[in-house]
Amino acid sequence: MKPETFSPFGYIEEKRKDFHKDTIFHQFSRLYFCEVSDMRGETAMSENEKSYGMQFKTYTLDEAIAKNRAMLNRLGELAWNQREYKTLLLIKAYIEKGRS
Repeated sequence: MKPETFSPFGYIEEKRKDFHKDTIFHQFSRLYFCEVSDMRGETAMSENEKSYGMQFKTYTLDEAIAKNRAMLNRLGELAWNQREYKTLLLIKAYIEKGRS
């Protein structure tokens, strides 16, 4: 990533009942655009991310949208995958608006 190219896009604030505990889940997701370099370092996954089989992959925006839509169809509309899917759609609309 090239820090000098950071540009804020927005943020998402979520508050909901936690799925696993009797507590309130509260998360802020801050969204940015930036340029990236070809060089890539090691990805540091949490144990929870590893338990879900998460790994670093690169996709085009349209590929990411399609993969998230397929996940919604397969797993149901869980809060986290709805958030990711809807965020990708917002990013696509923003980019397309900038091109017109």
